[in-house]
Amino acid sequence: MKPMENLIDEETDQLALMFEIAPRFADAYRLKNEFLTVISSKSSSEGKQKLADWLLAVVAWICLSFRTAQRHITTGSAKS
Repeated sequence: MKPMENLIDEETDQLALMFEIAPRFADAYRLKNEFLTVISSKSSSEGKQKLADWLLAVVAWICLSFRTAQRHITTGSAKS
């Protein structure tokens, strides 16, 4: 998927619709774009710091996803 800044208006609209239907997809897309900034870092030290920050964000997102899945399993609910 293209970074947000490379999308044409129609693609931005389609992405907004997907985000509305599947909000967690928006988080995944944001994390993907943040990773692109990691790999485009100007220096090793900058890249290491950005990677550490990105990994913390990913872990937080995964933990939230697991808690949500656990709640769905426990309650039988499919609502997020």
